[in-house]
Amino acid sequence: MRHRLSALHSTIARVAGRFVVPSVVVMMAGCVERTLRVTSEPSGATVVLNHREIGVTPCDVEFTHYGTYDVEVRHDGYVSWIGARKVSAPLWDIPGPDLLAEAAPLHVRSNPTWNFVLEVLPPDGGHPGVVERAQAMRREVETAASPGD
Repeated sequence: MRHRLSALHSTIARVAGRFVVPSVVVMMAGCVERTLRVTSEPSGATVVLNHREIGVTPCDVEFTHYGTYDVEVRHDGYVSWIGARKVSAPLWDIPGPDLLAEAAPLHVRSNPTWNFVLEVLPPDGGHPGVVERAQAMRREVETAASPGD
């Protein structure tokens, strides 16, 4: 009985040494890094990604999933950019080949970049006629408040 247990332990150790340990080492060796770089013209704009402020341009943010993100890029004195942007997976990171990329003893990177060119905010704040209406209201208030006219 003792001999059989010892033979069984020896067999298990051989199997583990040949298959399990190398498999674990290979699986631990792979690394996929996904980082989105956001830039803007002018730089120094605040970036909001999926309703979470991530930083000021230029900035990098790690991500896990490819797809469409809600984006807001704002800077004082400029028209804010609000909309959706898509991050597409490279060929090696689509289902199937991605398993090899994750398991390979390589450091694989996906570094998409988004650049936003912001437009200077017009003097009227982007609302035509606002300045003229404000000046007309000021004159109206001033004439109504003037005593003895």
